[in-house]
Amino acid sequence: MRRTRPAPLVALLLPLALVAGPAGCKPAEPPAPAATPATLRYTVEGMHCDGCVAAITGKVTSIEGVSACNVSLEGRSANITVNDPAIAPQVREAIERLGYKVSE
Repeated sequence: MRRTRPAPLVALLLPLALVAGPAGCKPAEPPAPAATPATLRYTVEGMHCDGCVAAITGKVTSIEGVSACNVSLEGRSANITVNDPAIAPQVREAIERLGYKVSE
């Protein structure tokens, strides 16, 4: 009759360690809630042509977090939809850097 050797202790405990996870490991925290989208409404002074509208639209839509931009030459306005209202200063500054005066 052939005699078998008992399995080493490590071989018995390894599956348990894999199921339980590393000692002191905390479960992952849930992600922070996403910000609520918002529409920023600005009066923009200094626009005089469709090129101005295109420049503002192009600059604003290149900002991460901007999902839509509607600039009206006739209304001297810009309605900008953002994923997080916290980027409003960045949007306003981008328009002002193009040389336009922005007010709410």
